[in-house]
This record gives sequence, C-alpha cells and structure tokens, in this order.
Amino acid sequence: MKLISRDAALALFIATAFLSVLLMALIWLLTQRIDSLNKQLALTARRVNDEILDDFKAIASELSVKLQHEAQTRCYNCPLRQH
Repeated sequence: MKLISRDAALALFIATAFLSVLLMALIWLLTQRIDSLNKQLALTARRVNDEILDDFKAIASELSVKLQHEAQTRCYNCPLRQH
C-alpha cells in the first residue's frame, strides 16, 4: 500500500476545503433566492386576496342595493298594502 505525499495530501485538503466553502456559498445564495421569492409570493397573494375581497364587497353592496330596491318596489305594489 502506497501512501500519498504530504504535498498531495495538502493539495487534496485545500481542494476539499475550497469545494466545501463554494458549496456553502451556493447553498446560502439559494436560500436567499428562495426567501426573496417567498416574500414576493406572500406580497402578491396578499394583494390578490385584497382585490378579491374588494370585488366581493362591491358585488355584495350592489346586490344589497338591488335587493332593497326590489323589496321596496314589491312592497309598494303589494295588493295587501293599504293606500
């Protein structure tokens, strides 16, 4: 069994350390990107949710006005109503 030289072992150690640091940096960059996308998604979801709620409120308000108008119209035309 042949042992590797001290210089080869040092070179392998340095290469391994460099690759480890590079891998950690890439993982950090990836987590930063994922965090950024997550924040963008949350903001977009909140904005879309608010727009949908506003639309439903507008629809409910319009329906309420129409129903009140319809109820008043029917009540005025009601045969049981005394004049």
